[in-house]
Amino acid sequence: MWRQHSQLIEREKAGTPGNSKTRKSTDSKTWLIHEIANGKIDDHGQILGASDPDVHKGKESAVMADRAQIKQFLRTLASKGPGIPLFASVSGDGCITALVPSQVGRRAAPDAVPPASLARDSQVAPARTHSQASAGDRMWGFVADEKDKDRSQAAAARGRITIRPVMPALPQEGRWLRTPKADSPGWLLRTLASPKPSTGFPYLRDEQGRTLAESTTRADAYQPGQTLIRKVYPTHRRLLGRDDLPDCRRLEGAVGPHDTVAGYFLNPGAKFTTTLTFEGLVPEELAVLVWLLTPERLVPPDASPKDESKRRGYHRLGFGKPLGLGAVEIRATDVHMHTGKRLAGMYMQLDGCLGCTQLDATTTASDRLANALDALPSDFENSLPVRAFVRAAYGWDGKAVVQYPDAHKPADSKTGVSATTNWFKNREENRVKHGIDPDDCKIDSEFNLPDLLATPGEQDASSVSGSYKSDQPGPTASKSRQRRRQQRRGDQSRKRQGRS
Repeated sequence: MWRQHSQLIEREKAGTPGNSKTRKSTDSKTWLIHEIANGKIDDHGQILGASDPDVHKGKESAVMADRAQIKQFLRTLASKGPGIPLFASVSGDGCITALVPSQVGRRAAPDAVPPASLARDSQVAPARTHSQASAGDRMWGFVADEKDKDRSQAAAARGRITIRPVMPALPQEGRWLRTPKADSPGWLLRTLASPKPSTGFPYLRDEQGRTLAESTTRADAYQPGQTLIRKVYPTHRRLLGRDDLPDCRRLEGAVGPHDTVAGYFLNPGAKFTTTLTFEGLVPEELAVLVWLLTPERLVPPDASPKDESKRRGYHRLGFGKPLGLGAVEIRATDVHMHTGKRLAGMYMQLDGCLGCTQLDATTTASDRLANALDALPSDFENSLPVRAFVRAAYGWDGKAVVQYPDAHKPADSKTGVSATTNWFKNREENRVKHGIDPDDCKIDSEFNLPDLLATPGEQDASSVSGSYKSDQPGPTASKSRQRRRQQRRGDQSRKRQGRS
């Protein structure tokens, strides 16, 4: 790591083209590089780091230090709290084969805890064993990244939900698949690889899931009791309804090794149908599944679209990039379920079996969906993970751009540092200065981070097997929801009377 930095300095002394896009020695540095590059060597040949209070007593720049001096300096740092970050190489049998200084630039406070600990406490760490599997893992299935100690393979569980083939809903108006013209092989997608900020602040929340106080600096991050969230990609509502691919152009010429090309794509508004079969679900799990596939429920309380028909959330296809592979409205249109006892009775009477069961003709599809939602867990929609999911599914009203701060601005013409990195750098400097002298340096609201969560709103609040169909027709009526609202109003009225 240090050798690479020294090579950058030597190369720049020899002269480099002024328009070079490669990394420079003056670019943003990791903590270890910063300590050495801005440090000094004392009379005893010891390196004094940039944060050492006696660094001014040094004479020669620490840039001139040799390998032995660097090694001794690292030992000195490692002996003090919080130590130095290390990267561990682990063999297949779990043995550590190497420990080298990590290039992670996070400055950790002495009482900070590892991100893995916060992830575990926040219950967002991936399951590594069957015992760690969440209710969602057991419902949809999972495969752990690591092998079990007492097994030859990784922990895995088959889900209890099966998605049948997805077919176009015909007939449809116009074409549902967009293909390129004869003289073009497709569209070239813009590379979405803006540098990410070297800070964990955007992914930390307090115990209630709210954004950390704006006065928080890096030294205040990763503290016990904070909540670590998953990275989310909210829906880009300003791009909904477009007739073309956003941020792309027609492919011309050869395809580069790092280019991403789309040969065809689905037209906005294209409709498909499928059937999901499930088995062994308890009523609460089935209710959550139907809730997920009711677009009108994936809307935060503060949403106020100008067009009321747009009051619905979307699922994302692919999470590898901010735009993913698009947004899709998925709606459950009917649900049929049978208990194991009922199925056994139909087998005994030879009047029905799986795949050929009697349908309930006494209720409508909307009633069956509403009845399934009656078992939704108490206060489900106000829980922290659900509120975060709803925000990601809906996004923000208006023309709000979903991106890193200043991601649309060009990099610094002199240093080559991205505008996003500069934004977080300036934010940290402002917060540190505010902490030193709150009266002289106020918190600059320009660097405030938005809260991803909606304000908690009023909630509408034996195994079963079966299937339900899903496509994109009109909204589902919920008579049981109206009953729950009336019951809740009565409860609230009784409470008010009791207080008076």
